[in-house]
Amino acid sequence: MSCCKDLALPRYRKDPHIAKTIWGAALLLSFCAAGTVLSHLVVATNAPLVEATLATWDRALGFDWMVFCVWST
Repeated sequence: MSCCKDLALPRYRKDPHIAKTIWGAALLLSFCAAGTVLSHLVVATNAPLVEATLATWDRALGFDWMVFCVWST
């Protein structure tokens, strides 16, 4: 992240909007890279899926996904 900032920021540091945009883009890229690695690590653990638990919680709250899908479209 700092290499992107160090390469681009000195040229545009006088414009605060561009500097903030470059900083935000660097944060977004680093978050995507970290998220990709963590996602692959979670999949590699072969842990049991949680869909049944989440569906039980939805029913306990009275939330119906099919009704929500019809309502939202």
